Amino acid sequence: MTLFGAENAWEETEQGFAAWYAAYPRKRERADALRAYRAAIRAGRTAEQLGQARDAYVAELRASGTEAAFIVYPAGFLRRKLDDYLHVEAPVKKVKAGPVCRDHPDERCFYSPGSGWIHAR
Repeated sequence: MTLFGAENAWEETEQGFAAWYAAYPRKRERADALRAYRAAIRAGRTAEQLGQARDAYVAELRASGTEAAFIVYPAGFLRRKLDDYLHVEAPVKKVKAGPVCRDHPDERCFYSPGSGWIHAR
């Protein structure tokens, strides 16, 4: 009997990593790569996201003709380059709009309490 299905989750992570690692172009430091993979999963990444990021990196390597010696080790990719290849949209920040110039509503005009409207052209 397992506590909260931990054994099943462990097996899923192991299987996901095995598939991810098998498709990665440079096979080095497997144990370190497994630790980095687990950390990425714990940080909220899905196995699908990790696979998509790896595939995007591999496609870039092929397109640029990168030599094998310059391919990042798997753990290094997961720790340092993963976010560069994840295609996740960043949350949109809402910005409070300021006053709008009546004379030039489409231009970038700034209001200064001491000087009034400053028209940027």
